[in-house]
Amino acid sequence: MQKMRKNRRKRSLAAILAAAMVFTTAPADVRAEASAGTADVQAEAYAGNANLPALVSAGDGTEKWTPIDQFVQDTNYDVPADYMQKKDGIDYGSVENIQYQSTATNSIRRAKVILPAGYSTGKKYPVLYLLHGIFGNETTLFGDGVQNVIGNAIASGDSEEMIVVLPNACANEAGSGEGFNLEHYAAYDNFINDFEDCLMPYINEHYSIAAGRENTAISGFSMGGRVTLHIGFTLQDKVRYIGAFNPAFGIFEYENNGVHENGLFTEESFTLQPQYMQDMLVLIAAGTNDGIVRDEPERYHNALTANQVPHIYYATQGINASGQPSSGGHDGDVYKHGLYNFMRRIFHKESAPAQTAAAETAKYILRLNSFWPASIFLKKC
Repeated sequence: MQKMRKNRRKRSLAAILAAAMVFTTAPADVRAEASAGTADVQAEAYAGNANLPALVSAGDGTEKWTPIDQFVQDTNYDVPADYMQKKDGIDYGSVENIQYQSTATNSIRRAKVILPAGYSTGKKYPVLYLLHGIFGNETTLFGDGVQNVIGNAIASGDSEEMIVVLPNACANEAGSGEGFNLEHYAAYDNFINDFEDCLMPYINEHYSIAAGRENTAISGFSMGGRVTLHIGFTLQDKVRYIGAFNPAFGIFEYENNGVHENGLFTEESFTLQPQYMQDMLVLIAAGTNDGIVRDEPERYHNALTANQVPHIYYATQGINASGQPSSGGHDGDVYKHGLYNFMRRIFHKESAPAQTAAAETAKYILRLNSFWPASIFLKKC
């Protein structure tokens, strides 16, 4: 009788282990059928918020992207008091200076590439393009210490690892311009061609970049914020994350500093294509006392709201290098605040349901083993 009980227990555990093996190694369609019992629960949870989409596939069948709506609903914009300081004991990665040929400007152009700590060609990384303001170039933001903000966000776990590219967003042959005038602004509008046709292909070829719009973000300060919105809303099939910090005039028709422009968009056309309406993170950060771009960021926010585009908009005083509230001006205390919050919300993935189910099966087996000690099955019958 005792021998029969041992045999039954042995066969029961073998059956459980076999079921686990079938579940974790079966084709995707078989696993989907096996896990269908949880589908209604997930669908019901999502149905509670019509704006919350299903998880977006990461493309490899093993991971899913966290829904954008989760980050849009996150209204915590606090940053660590020392978020822009260079700290002892933190590896801020390395920086490389690159040159690439541009057909958009018929010239050799320069950029800086910030690689995360421990960068390895054996791993694929998402990429963030970060654009400077007017009168700047590829050295401007690095000289302002954005590498500290980037490194601190990654080291603290608030941000995923990423490669950050600091290009020259003034896309003319000289890479610079003078004054506030249409010719100068046109060079920034031309950056979309340099970005799509020249810079992105170069970065993808020379660095270990994870492919796809889900792994691509663009952000910028002031004129760089204008360029960011221009590129992000035009190349929606190539970019999934858009961060505009104190964005400048020019998205809509305006007159400022003696210059009139018709605008890159109308308020009605400043929207997302239906397939990206729930799958694009748009963040606009503004200063509470910005005397340069004044209320223009809020104007962009109001148009997105009218067009029912999910997005984040907030105005802040900013935090200075001493960790104290700043003046809310057109400066690094505000745009770095926006950058940190943007980095917190991009490139996040979740485990796929199949992985989760397999993990639960393993936990169940361990619980069974606590009732049936392994020694029982190791004894000879």
